[in-house]
Amino acid sequence: MSYPLTDRQVEAGAILTEALDKTGLAPGSAFWLFDADADSWKLVFASNVVESAGPRKAYATIQATLVKLGTQTQEIRLGDTVLMEPTHPLIIALRSAVRTGSGISRIRFSRNRVGSHFIDDALIYRNN
Repeated sequence: MSYPLTDRQVEAGAILTEALDKTGLAPGSAFWLFDADADSWKLVFASNVVESAGPRKAYATIQATLVKLGTQTQEIRLGDTVLMEPTHPLIIALRSAVRTGSGISRIRFSRNRVGSHFIDDALIYRNN
């Protein structure tokens, strides 16, 4: 049984994405992705920092940003986030289907196959 992505989660994800731009993490891709196997939503970020400095530094930046934002992002826990390199096959496949500018969009992308990846449901803030 899946649960819907709430308006509060959508807004918190947008706030977190914009805040991460100011930290240097600057995700080129940011989106909520429904993982049907885990029956949960994950907030995915793809950033060059994952490649250059490693995921530990990137996760530490996300955690510090969540703490700083406090109640604005209380709908998101660090465990809700997933970091990927911009060269991850899912990011490349999704980029071939949906491209955005560097701002914040809210594009719903559901029940689509891109390359070898089936996207059950996603809400894309940014994918460039």
